[in-house]
Amino acid sequence: MRFFQRFRSLPQRIAGATLFVLLSITSLGIVHGAEGDIDVSFRPPRPNGWVNHIRVLDDDRILIAGTFSSLGGTPRKSIARLMPHGELDPTFDPGTGPDGPITHFDIDPEGRILIVGPFTKVNGQPRNGWARLTKDGAFDPSYASAQPFLILSGASRGSEIHALPDGRSLMTGPTVIFTLAPMVQRAGAMMLKADGTCDASFNLTIPNVVGAVPVSGEKFLVFGLFSTTGSVVRNSIARVDALGALDPTFEAPVDSKVYGVLPVFTDSTGRVVYVHSDGTSTRMYRSSAEGAADAVFQPPALNGAVMDCAFQADGKLVIGGDFHQVNTPANSSPRLARLNADGTFDSEFRIGHGGSSSVLAVAIQSDGRLLVGGAFTTWNDTDYVSLVRLMASGGPPPPPSPHLADPTVAAGTFTVSVPTQAGSQ
Repeated sequence: MRFFQRFRSLPQRIAGATLFVLLSITSLGIVHGAEGDIDVSFRPPRPNGWVNHIRVLDDDRILIAGTFSSLGGTPRKSIARLMPHGELDPTFDPGTGPDGPITHFDIDPEGRILIVGPFTKVNGQPRNGWARLTKDGAFDPSYASAQPFLILSGASRGSEIHALPDGRSLMTGPTVIFTLAPMVQRAGAMMLKADGTCDASFNLTIPNVVGAVPVSGEKFLVFGLFSTTGSVVRNSIARVDALGALDPTFEAPVDSKVYGVLPVFTDSTGRVVYVHSDGTSTRMYRSSAEGAADAVFQPPALNGAVMDCAFQADGKLVIGGDFHQVNTPANSSPRLARLNADGTFDSEFRIGHGGSSSVLAVAIQSDGRLLVGGAFTTWNDTDYVSLVRLMASGGPPPPPSPHLADPTVAAGTFTVSVPTQAGSQ
């Protein structure tokens, strides 16, 4: 790529060309920094509320949801889609959207968006807690048209929904009561058919479940505040089958003093990362897919809650929440931290003063950079509201740092080359 600029004198030509090239480099998004630094090339329109959940789509566009009603003054009720570098995607428009926040969403096998939250209407139509949008955000009136009689709040993190390969989905968190004959009640976790109605074949009887995640073999890990499931001891985390019955082959090592497990995550290998509290501290543990303790993982201790976790390709974990340190006060990392694959604190990932309030969502883009959402109004004392992107490794190698090459002066024109990577923007 070549840039040309004509000035009166050689010093002016050199200074002008250098400035022009630097501006061009910035506009192309070719920005590098230390891991944990704010990526200043990503400047999304400001949400006027929290970002509760983030999903990086297959085409690198970004779907966010939360409590906001606009981004940068443009109406986007509770859900919006951004381009890879943060610009608002004008082709995604939820219209009047839900009349309350979206706490979580997922993408079904057809690319449609399943949403959950404490709302009672979507685009003016009754939808008590869950609904479906098209790929471009439009309300889908064919989904969940049979409404429950009563829905009661559950997990403090809010409801979550997980799309399954067969078109069904698992909704977790609230207690739901239907007046359909015979009356159906589901607490903690409810299976939804592809049309959004209750699949009564899944009947979870474990009490005080506040969340669940799908795992392989049409099974689900459920977690919450329970100590037994019937006559079997399972302390706050258990695995159930496709019908909601306990799978006795899974037993994670959780101390009997633990007061609840929240939340649970699984990595690409099927290993289970779970967070529990004993009333005085919060710790993270890791087990195999079958529940065996992971002797390599050194459980970190945190002084606050963990709300989300993302796994880098190199095995490192990025966690966000309400904590301020990992293991010791020396490992200060306000509301966001990165752990090595063995669970130890990664001191190379430095975020300064971090978020001014809770981190609720983390997601990793294909190039390894990290998206962080939450309730903060500043990040590292810089004006970023609810959404910021940080420099991070763990993705494909970054493009080479740009440099000036082949400077020449001919006929009063200073010419310089800037190498770029094919396909970069």
